[in-house]
Amino acid sequence: MVYFIIALIFVFVTQFIYDKYILDQGIRNEGGIRVKYRELVDFLSNGPRQNINVFDKGHHLDIVITTATIKTVYTLTPGFDALSVKLLMEYGKFGSIENSWNFNTQRYSQRDMISAIIDYTKNAHHNLQTSILERQVDEPSNNSVEGSIKEAGDKLIIPGNGIDGIEINRTTAIEIEGKYGTNYDSITHNNFSLEMHYQELGVSLFYKLSDPKKTIFIIRLWEKFGGYTMDGLLLNKNLSVADIFRVYGKVSDFSTSKSSDYAYLAYEGIMFYVTKKDAYSIPSHLIKIDSIGIY
Repeated sequence: MVYFIIALIFVFVTQFIYDKYILDQGIRNEGGIRVKYRELVDFLSNGPRQNINVFDKGHHLDIVITTATIKTVYTLTPGFDALSVKLLMEYGKFGSIENSWNFNTQRYSQRDMISAIIDYTKNAHHNLQTSILERQVDEPSNNSVEGSIKEAGDKLIIPGNGIDGIEINRTTAIEIEGKYGTNYDSITHNNFSLEMHYQELGVSLFYKLSDPKKTIFIIRLWEKFGGYTMDGLLLNKNLSVADIFRVYGKVSDFSTSKSSDYAYLAYEGIMFYVTKKDAYSIPSHLIKIDSIGIY
């Protein structure tokens, strides 16, 4: 009986090893995980190159995105007609987001997988933001940085998510009018988007003209509106490019367009605007931040 059990275990182990070999060989023949699932990998690893590392281990692939605020890890593990995707987003003391998906690759295209991941992360960020805001009320801090938060208007900036109850790709223009009123300037940008500019409040909300729901996809904040990030950056007159580089890492150059008076530094879910004149006339570490964008 003992020999029969040992033989049975041996058969199962041998079959498992053989199946894994066939699976790994098939993936290699298709160029590896990064090539076979290029569309998904490119989407998940989109962002500043200095913050992203992709590790192809053969039988699985890790995408690691690290900023001063968030560490995100996606793990892709292929199977027979299947792909497992695991997500871990760590927000330090504010908590984490974890989930996993087992996609049937015969039923789900890579675009379908991307949509499923986007839908989940939107809701997860919403729940995290709610949790953080509730914690701020329940757990006031005497920390010197957090003690300065009142200077920034008690509004938490969450990159890729939002601020003051406004959520990217979720809140609509109608809801903005209900929250802040209708006393704003409407500015159209290249027949693509409309900016709701609340000059008195120091905030602008953008939606695409092609979107019938008028869903906000970019928020821009000035000092008058205030705000602070999880890592302690305060939106005030003292915030500089040197602070941004210290927290988020240095980028090679500013981004801009010919029609704009501003240049910006773009990171995952957040942008820091400076005047174009300053961007190209004085040393970067001396440049003051004009405003912050959340997208």
